[in-house]
Amino acid sequence: MHDVALKLAVVAAGGILAQWVAWRTRLPAIVLLLVGGFVLGPLTGWLDPAADFGAAYRPVVSIAVAIILFEGGLTLNVAEIRETSKAVRRLILLGGPLVWGMTALAAHFVAGLSWPTAAVLGAILVVTGPTVVMPLLRQAHLAARPASLLRWEAIVNDAIGALFAVIAFETFLVLHGSHGAGNLVASLAVGMVVAVGGGYAAGTAIEWAFTNIVLEDGFTLAPFATLLGLTFASKPGILIVGGSPVTAPFAATLKEADIPVMIADTAWSRLREARLAEIPVCFGEILSEEAHYDIEVKRFAALIATTSNDAYNALVCTNLGPEIGRANVFEIPTVREQAERKSLSFTIGGRPLTRDPELRSLDFQLEHIRGWGFQATRITEEFSYQDYLDSRAEGARVILWRKPAGKLVFRVATDKGNPEAGDLVISFAPPRTELK
Repeated sequence: MHDVALKLAVVAAGGILAQWVAWRTRLPAIVLLLVGGFVLGPLTGWLDPAADFGAAYRPVVSIAVAIILFEGGLTLNVAEIRETSKAVRRLILLGGPLVWGMTALAAHFVAGLSWPTAAVLGAILVVTGPTVVMPLLRQAHLAARPASLLRWEAIVNDAIGALFAVIAFETFLVLHGSHGAGNLVASLAVGMVVAVGGGYAAGTAIEWAFTNIVLEDGFTLAPFATLLGLTFASKPGILIVGGSPVTAPFAATLKEADIPVMIADTAWSRLREARLAEIPVCFGEILSEEAHYDIEVKRFAALIATTSNDAYNALVCTNLGPEIGRANVFEIPTVREQAERKSLSFTIGGRPLTRDPELRSLDFQLEHIRGWGFQATRITEEFSYQDYLDSRAEGARVILWRKPAGKLVFRVATDKGNPEAGDLVISFAPPRTELK
């Protein structure tokens, strides 16, 4: 009993460690979990689930798989099927049988497996599995349509592939006289009726429960997605939450510098200047599920929350930080003391956009009225960063710079390194007539 408890603790600790390493290295967690499983199991022989956990092993695994499939089904957005229904039907009705047949042929003629074994193997490999696909989709930052297709395929084909495998195996048993064909057909018919009827009844019950307020609430995928043109534009962009007379010209400067940008706000009037400047906008609540699917926040490399509500700015940064990156969410506070309070917890809110001293939203507005604005300056071999610093007026602030490859570096987020030749510096400074 003590050994089983120890092994369960090691498995849990190993899973947590794999998830943490995946978060730090931005690798798919499923890959590290797989490696950890091989190390603890087949590689060292220290863990043998069937022997260690006895009769509880298979029921627990079955329950876990059922939970994963159920959770995956809940993440499917039925509204997405309107745009991808034809492609999803092709993936399921044509793709599944094709994978089964072609894999079986390859297993027989290439690997030399017998036909029964090849047929079962082909059916098993139809299953892509939500446990694998879902983490990879979160890691690869696919565009909405291909991500939706793969999400639907992973969930639906998981059950279909399992059904193919059972049919292939049972057919093999019938051909070898272990079962009668009549029993097989009867079992399949009863099973389908029970499964479809039970699923429909359970779905109706869950829908009723929700509507009556009873219940609430790889390493290769990303490169291939980029190669096939399924990802968003490779240029990192900036999402600005909060429209104002200051953020509109800031976004215009970013747009002119070929940095993708979008301004989101719940007030249509605060987006007026951005709309007139033909800057992409999101009218609505940025934390809503609709906005999450419509704008795909993961395609942005950084977030700047600059509304007049510090608590809301902190909420936006806290909620979107895990998707964009905790180090890449910033705030422009209304009071300077706000940054000192948030420095106590790195996981709440975002970093201040400026420091030494920190500029408040009111500071930006007052300087903007005085004629200050956002400027883009190219650093070259002839015009170094030191030359740039010497030419600036007092008080001018470097906000960020863009590397030639498109990477965005925020001044406040780096203590080491300065812009180099080829970098484009975005600053908040007086009119150029006031420069030294």
